[in-house]
Amino acid sequence: MATIKLSNKEAPATINTFLGLNESIETQLKLGESPYMVNFKVTDMYKLEKRYGYIQIIQSIGSPIRGMWHGKIKEAYYFLFACNGRIYKFNNDNTYTSIGTLTDDITSFFTFGDKLYILNGHEYKYWDGTTFGDVGGYRPLVVIGTPPTGGGTTYEEINLLNGERHQTFTPTEDKPTEYQLVEKDITSVDFVKVNGVLKTATTDYTADLVNGKVTFTSTTDHNNQIPDSIDIGWTKGNGDRAQVCKNYHAMLYGGSNDTRVFMWGNPDTKNRRIYTGLADGVPSAEYFPANSYSDVGNSEFAITDIVRQYDRQVIFKENEAFYSNMEETTDDTGATLVTFPVYPLNSEKGSVAPVQVVLNNPFSIQEGLYEWISTAVRAETNATYKSERVQSSLDNVGLKKAITLDYEKQGEYWLCVDNTIWVYNYRNDTWYKYVLYDAPICFLNIDGVLYFGTKDGRILKFVDGVRSDNGHVIKAEWDMGFYDWEYEYLNKYLNKIYISLMPRSKSGISVRWDTNRIGVNSIPVKIGYNLLDYDSIDYADWSYDTSYNPQPFRIKAKAKKFVYFKIILENSSLTDTVTILSISMICNIGGQAK
Repeated sequence: MATIKLSNKEAPATINTFLGLNESIETQLKLGESPYMVNFKVTDMYKLEKRYGYIQIIQSIGSPIRGMWHGKIKEAYYFLFACNGRIYKFNNDNTYTSIGTLTDDITSFFTFGDKLYILNGHEYKYWDGTTFGDVGGYRPLVVIGTPPTGGGTTYEEINLLNGERHQTFTPTEDKPTEYQLVEKDITSVDFVKVNGVLKTATTDYTADLVNGKVTFTSTTDHNNQIPDSIDIGWTKGNGDRAQVCKNYHAMLYGGSNDTRVFMWGNPDTKNRRIYTGLADGVPSAEYFPANSYSDVGNSEFAITDIVRQYDRQVIFKENEAFYSNMEETTDDTGATLVTFPVYPLNSEKGSVAPVQVVLNNPFSIQEGLYEWISTAVRAETNATYKSERVQSSLDNVGLKKAITLDYEKQGEYWLCVDNTIWVYNYRNDTWYKYVLYDAPICFLNIDGVLYFGTKDGRILKFVDGVRSDNGHVIKAEWDMGFYDWEYEYLNKYLNKIYISLMPRSKSGISVRWDTNRIGVNSIPVKIGYNLLDYDSIDYADWSYDTSYNPQPFRIKAKAKKFVYFKIILENSSLTDTVTILSISMICNIGGQAK
C-alpha cells in the first residue's frame, strides 16, 4: 500500500486587515471577511472593534416617539420631540416641557425663515420659539388692476390653506361707489383699504356677500384713479387644508436655492407632491397655490421619498424613480415663470423605505440597497447594487418598515429593522451588523451624537465609551470564515495562534476555534488586559501592568488533521472594551486529506 509523506511545510496566515461581514459561501471568503459578525465594527484602519452602547435620557412616556428635531430658531437652539399627542421641548436638566398639542402620529419638522414647521398627516403647525399654533396661511392677491365693474389681471392663485384672498382696484373717472369682486357667495369681507388706510364697515362701506360687491358710502377719498389704490380682502370657505395637512413628509428645494417647500405622503393622493409658491415674490412656507402640484407616475404606487442631489430632486416610488429640476421660462409679458417638471429616471428600481443622500449620492432600498450614481438622465444602470454581501439576511426581513440614517461622523450608512442594524461603512467599503437591546423607531443626529426614540416613548443616546445598552450586555461575536491555506486537499496541523489587542484599562476577548472535522472544536480561552487604571480598578483582579504598547497573546490550539479552520471571537462583558489589531495562525501542511 502506498503511503503519503507529510510535507511539514510551515504556512502562516495573518489577518491585519478586517474586511467586515460577507454572508456568501463561508469557504469562499477572503481572509479577513466574516460570515457572522454582530456588534463588532471595522474601524477606518480596518481593525475590529466592539461597538459602544447607549444610555437613556428620557424615561418611558407610554407612547411612541413620533419624531425628533434639533436646530436653531431666532438665535437659540432647541431639541424637540413628538410623543403622546404633544410636542415637547427637551431641557438641559434632562426634563421636558410641553409646548403644544397635536394628533399623535408620525411627525416631521423643518425650518423656514424664523419658524419651525410641524407636519403629521393631520395638522400643519408652527412654533417660533414662543407661540405654537396652526399655520393660518398667506392671503394671496388674486387679481390686480381691476376696474370697479370687475375683471382685472390674474396675479396669484388661491391658497389651499385657507379661504382668504384680496383684490386691488383702480378707480375710474366716473367716480363709482360700487366695486365687484372676482367671487360671489363669499363668507365675509375682512377689510377694505384705500391708499393703505383701513376703512370701517357700515360707516365707510357696505358688503353684499351673495353678489360679491362692496359699496362705498361716499366718493370723497377713493376716486383718485391711482392704480390699485383700493384693496379689498375677503374669505370664501376654509380652503382645502386637507391637501396640505394630510401629508407626512416635507423637504426644501428650489433648484440651487431652497425657496420652496415640497410635501408628499397624502394617502388620498399618494403619488402627488405639492409645493409652495412665492407670496408676492417672497419665499413662504404658508402659501400652497391650488395648481402647484405634480402627479408622479400612476396613482397605484405612492411616493416613498424625495431627496435632493445637487440641483435636482430625485423622486422615489416603490417600483420606479423620477427626477425633477427647476425650469424658468418667460411669458409674453416678460414675466418669469417657474415650473418643476418631472421626468422618468428608472422604471425598475425605486425605494420602499426612506432614502439617504450619502456623499451626494442617494441610497435607496428595494429588495436590497442601491446607490444612485447618476440621476441626470434616464437609464436602467444608474442604480448600483451595494448589499450583495449581506443580502441573505436582508431577504428575511420586512424592508418596508426599515428606517435609515447617514451617520456622517462615523462614515456609516445605517439600515435598521426592529432592533437589528445593517451598517455599511462607506469610508472603507465594509459591512457589519449591530443588534441592539432596544428597537429604534426614529433617529436624530446632533453634531455627531446619535439619539433614537422607541415605541414606549423613551429617548436614548449613543455614548462613546459606554459598554452596555442602557445596562444590558452587548453580546459581540466575530467568526472567521473557514480557511484552507489555499490547499483544500491537504491536511493541516496548527498549534499556535497569536492575537494582538489594543491595550485598554480593561480589555478582553474569548477565543475558540473550529474545523471541518465534526465534533472537534476547542474550549474557549480568555485573553486580555487589566492595566493599572484607578478609574476602573477592580481589586479582586489586580494587575500592575502599565504598558500601553500592543502585545500579542499566544494561544495553544492543538488542532490537527483538518482541511478547514476558523477562529471565533466573543465578548459579552459589561466592562470590557475590545479592539483587535491582528490575528496570526501558523500551521504545518500535511498529506492529502482522505
